[in-house]
Amino acid sequence: MLIVGDPPLGRGLLRTMLTRLDYAVAWAGEARECERLMAQHAFRLALVALQLPDSPGLVLARRLVERRERLGGPAIVLFGEAWDDAAVRQECRQAGVDAFLQKPISFTRLVAMLRDLTRTEAPMSPPPPLASNVTDEIDVARLMTFTQGDAQLERELGALFIATAEGHLREMELALQGKAGWATTAHALKGASANIGAVHLASLAAEAERCAPSADMVARLHGALARARAFFERDVERAGTSRR
Repeated sequence: MLIVGDPPLGRGLLRTMLTRLDYAVAWAGEARECERLMAQHAFRLALVALQLPDSPGLVLARRLVERRERLGGPAIVLFGEAWDDAAVRQECRQAGVDAFLQKPISFTRLVAMLRDLTRTEAPMSPPPPLASNVTDEIDVARLMTFTQGDAQLERELGALFIATAEGHLREMELALQGKAGWATTAHALKGASANIGAVHLASLAAEAERCAPSADMVARLHGALARARAFFERDVERAGTSRR
């Protein structure tokens, strides 16, 4: 399958999870790169973000549908944050798009959709869920929609999330010095945190998105990220065991 758009963390999360279930995954950052890859490879499914750097996702999706009608091609799924979910779904139906996934994406729903749209055999079943604590920092139920109880995958996703969130906070620190990008970076941090279930960090990032650049807010975000990091580091220490 081909993932088009989305920040690196989102693409990384999906690729990490899906490759562990024996799906082959490629990604394109922009519409033009997507169309180049479509001409070179036979994909079974394209996951297209609503917003791309060089094109609205729906415009690209329409072109992919037109190409599919002429030459054949993959199932097309649009995904993203929609202010008017019903309106976006209506536009998708009118464009011939196969489905729309509202973010944050449910991994269980995504895999079920993949099986339906590509008519493949079910991937290897993941291990049974681990018994988990619910913390103020991490929505474990949300996290496990991605990991399905796979402890190694949880550690991998945690490390990927922490590294990406640290990068976002560095960009927000630069915004304190007068550089642009505070609200955009806070929005990206909010989405990444919500995706993996870092509820406190997502809530603070949403607050930061609405306010002016603030050293106090950056400090609060660093504190929330440190507590999320501690959650995943405890998982490393407990490798091979269930949470008590």
